[in-house]
Amino acid sequence: MPKSPVVGTRPWSSVHLNAIRGVAALLVLLGHTRSLFFSSFTAMTGPTTTQTANHVARGNRTTVGEEAVIIFFVLSGYLVGGSVIRSIKNGTWSWKSYLLKRITRLWVVLIPALLFGISLDILGMHLFGSTTSIYAAPSTTLVPHDLAARLSWKVILANATFLQGILAPTAGTNNSLWSLAYEWWYYLQFPLLILVFSKTTKPSLRLLYLTAFLGSTVFVGREIMALFPSWLLGAAVAALPSTKLSKAFAIPLLTFSMSCLVLVKLFDMSKYLAAWSAAIAFSVILFCAVRQRGSCTNAVYRRVTGFFSDISYTLYLIHLPLAIFICALVDRPWHYYSPSIMTISTFLLMNAAVVVAAFLFYKLFEGNTDRVRRALANKSEDAGVLELSVERPEASARFG
Repeated sequence: MPKSPVVGTRPWSSVHLNAIRGVAALLVLLGHTRSLFFSSFTAMTGPTTTQTANHVARGNRTTVGEEAVIIFFVLSGYLVGGSVIRSIKNGTWSWKSYLLKRITRLWVVLIPALLFGISLDILGMHLFGSTTSIYAAPSTTLVPHDLAARLSWKVILANATFLQGILAPTAGTNNSLWSLAYEWWYYLQFPLLILVFSKTTKPSLRLLYLTAFLGSTVFVGREIMALFPSWLLGAAVAALPSTKLSKAFAIPLLTFSMSCLVLVKLFDMSKYLAAWSAAIAFSVILFCAVRQRGSCTNAVYRRVTGFFSDISYTLYLIHLPLAIFICALVDRPWHYYSPSIMTISTFLLMNAAVVVAAFLFYKLFEGNTDRVRRALANKSEDAGVLELSVERPEASARFG
């Protein structure tokens, strides 16, 4: 007689996906906040001129935060790309429902996050206008020198419509917004590409989709298209047969892939070679994670990973302007800290405050995404297609 499932459990594959999303979001957060407070956790003093020059000379070396963004791209390809493949294969594809899912997923958080970040930047520049503030820090920091110019309505509108890096810079101090433009265009290009080769696509539509795909690649430019393969790798993992992977194969693959991620960070590679290498290594990790069978009965692991996965998108969008504002508040005049118990404790408390703020922001906005979708789906048949259960991986994905 088969055993009854344990109440409150979730598949290991789903919990592992949550863990990956949560860890990636925290890596981006810690990578950015570290660069605000410390030149290095191993350096005992602030950076000298020579150290700063060396930092610039090693500009091609990828950071942990940059690897984490590539992880997000692969995850997005797996979740969103996988759903596109399944819907086209099953004959349930609809541009209307797909675009409504994508735009609500992004905008429900992006619009308030943009306004929040811009407001913090304006307030920070007003309160901390001194030349010794982080808002006037040297170019080796995350704060752009043309900050005032990045607060215009033109820039804000471009960021709200996913044109940052194409027609305008990222808004204010929120440099993290660059990846959203990449994501949005991948969302549009992938279905176009799949429909071009779908047997069910009419010849006239096939030509239209191909023209739209090629036109969009020219419009967005080389920078965005160069990382599209990393997104496609995630979709490729989703397209592979869903078979169980034994631990005898999974453990060596995971060990090798994790080692590759470390090596990518350590070696001086070109930006794109480092990104593609990290994407390949993580795709193997993702392949192993989603092929784990059974249910996770570890309540602590399940809840912790679920928490950080749920807030990962919100945390990504609001952390940088908030962290810079806090840095200007507590680090005056701005300087790099020397690692000590006191300074590291301050650093950790600041990160904890950002996480708490992200959770509150999540409760106000991202947590209501499904409600907004249902409100926008006026027809009952659309509501049935669009409604997502919070137990499904796509519902809690950063860009899912």
